[in-house]
Amino acid sequence: MLLSLTRIGATRQSLGKAVAAFGADRDYLTGQTEELPVEPADGTPGLFAVWLKSAWLGTFAAREQAFAKLARALAGVNNTARRGGGQIAPTGISLSGLPAVLGGDTHIIEVLSATEQEVLVNLLRTHVPVLIAMTGRGVTVPTGPRDRIGSRWLADSKSHVPTRYLASTQPEHLERVAAEIRRRDGVSRLDRMDIAPGQAPDTTLTVTIRCIDSAASIATARSHALVLAACALQARRLVRDGKRMGNTPQPQLANNRARAVAAGLRARFEMLDNSAIARNNRTIQARDAVRRLLLDLRVELGNLEATAEELAPAILPVELPRLGLRDIATEDDLLARSAARGDSALASSAYAGLVTTAPGGQLLATAKNAAPGRVSIMLGSWQSNLADSGAPTEQPGGER
Repeated sequence: MLLSLTRIGATRQSLGKAVAAFGADRDYLTGQTEELPVEPADGTPGLFAVWLKSAWLGTFAAREQAFAKLARALAGVNNTARRGGGQIAPTGISLSGLPAVLGGDTHIIEVLSATEQEVLVNLLRTHVPVLIAMTGRGVTVPTGPRDRIGSRWLADSKSHVPTRYLASTQPEHLERVAAEIRRRDGVSRLDRMDIAPGQAPDTTLTVTIRCIDSAASIATARSHALVLAACALQARRLVRDGKRMGNTPQPQLANNRARAVAAGLRARFEMLDNSAIARNNRTIQARDAVRRLLLDLRVELGNLEATAEELAPAILPVELPRLGLRDIATEDDLLARSAARGDSALASSAYAGLVTTAPGGQLLATAKNAAPGRVSIMLGSWQSNLADSGAPTEQPGGER
């Protein structure tokens, strides 16, 4: 007899999708589109955020609807910019001889309690180097050399500090926790951390993720939101089971974070766990670390009705180099190809990514066109992983 059923459900999320505006007046773009609000970024001329606020993204259908709405809003912002003689584009690209505008997407996850907030902050803290490697972008310049840095935005940022372990975020404790971090580490404001606890105007507790480079496309922003939603489900499951996160040594996390900022997916991370892999190999390639994270989240991703195509912008940079498709493995690779054809081609390709809503976007379409058989087998393997909460399936190339 079924006496009770406990379901770990998705939480609501907000996404501030950052875009660069070239040749458009700040006040002209600020305000409300027909779809979503648009806000300028303080301290960064030309940087704007289009906000998808407090959306439930727990099913495939919900994400289809939400990101289609975001794409329409971005198209509306671009139409407004064009009426003023400008245009919008993803951050991190240079157009019309103007310098690239750097920025990040802001992801905010709502939580049910201070305990869940604490666990999610500390869980994401351990994943920050992997998240930076997975999402970081360099600068793309027409006819210019390929930028090989992991995250040009974070490398140049003066407003980010590595997240510190939070022993508690209970209202009666948080002030003392913040004071201790300020005394011990010199971090004066918790909201400057990569992962920060917060509270919405309606008093809902939140966790803000500030270390993710602005995605070059709607499809990639969707995959990032999906991975973060899975992490939130994992944190909720830990809280339900009465578990918390331990305090991973700060120097190790900071060193790995610096490697991710410098080298992205080419970085090597120091292993932080006590698994057999860690005992035999003291370092792990960033690509393998991303693969491990996605596989560790496969139960939660399955609960969210995630598909391999939706996750393709996170999966393809990890898998395509092993399939002999290294030169089209990331969206920056595709932008670099367009940039080689000049300013107009780069602008057209970059804008298309902001309004193309198909799961996987242009990156997946390009990969399928280049090697349909290999990419289809790889996606099928990942789809099997998402459908099966057991052991991960063998990946193409003989690795797990």
